[in-house]
Amino acid sequence: MTVLITESLKKQGINDHIEAFKQAMINAGMPSVPDYIEITGAKIPRWKDPQGESGNKDCWYRFGINPDGSGFGKFSNHKGIKDKWHSSYEKGLSKIQFSQKEKEQLAVLNTEAEKAESALKKGKRKKACTLFEKGQLVTALKKLHWYIKEKQISTFEDLRQERSILLIPCYSGNNELLAVQRIYKDHTGKTQKRFLGSYSGGFFTIGQIKPDGLCYLTEGYATGATVHEATGAPVIVAFSCGNLIFVAEIIRKQYPNIKIINVADNDLEKAK
Repeated sequence: MTVLITESLKKQGINDHIEAFKQAMINAGMPSVPDYIEITGAKIPRWKDPQGESGNKDCWYRFGINPDGSGFGKFSNHKGIKDKWHSSYEKGLSKIQFSQKEKEQLAVLNTEAEKAESALKKGKRKKACTLFEKGQLVTALKKLHWYIKEKQISTFEDLRQERSILLIPCYSGNNELLAVQRIYKDHTGKTQKRFLGSYSGGFFTIGQIKPDGLCYLTEGYATGATVHEATGAPVIVAFSCGNLIFVAEIIRKQYPNIKIINVADNDLEKAK
């Protein structure tokens, strides 16, 4: 059985820990043991249970090394096999003590992952702000952007352009710039829509929202511009189908009495 380990980890005695962990799985009655055991983080390794249904991934494990060099892990499958392991069990460490130690270890891993993700989002958001600030207002340019021409739609306040790239801002409910959608043609001439920053929960508004009025909710800018031109009503662009529900909740919270109509692609669906 091959085990994925590095030279530095070998020096820490991880080899013995891995073999002991695999043996613990076998002793507990796990129907199979993975060929590769590696230190896990937020992602939990899963593999097929030969006794389960076709295509299943019912077996899983967690495995790690503590700062003091001790190893810990736990594993389970769909048939109720569930156990924990620690390299110090032979020294009298109880499962309650192990559980506490594991929680502390996982808390450290989760905190580090959250910090890394937060730093990444902040970095992308900063780049988005810089790019948007560099862009020129589309309404101030003499030449109409190719995307606006192609879709036969109007331009509205706050759209910007950097070279041939159309920039559509994505704001939070507090009017903070979260991300920028970039619309451009790639080297093959295909239209690309890419985000710089995270647009989750963010949106772009066309027109003026009235607290007791009506507004439309759309996925894309082109659809939103078309709906606004046809109805004269304010439109909120959510940028994706998956973001519609989050944006609707934000708008509903800000304007409890507003009437929202969700405009899906090629479909009108009345919401609440």
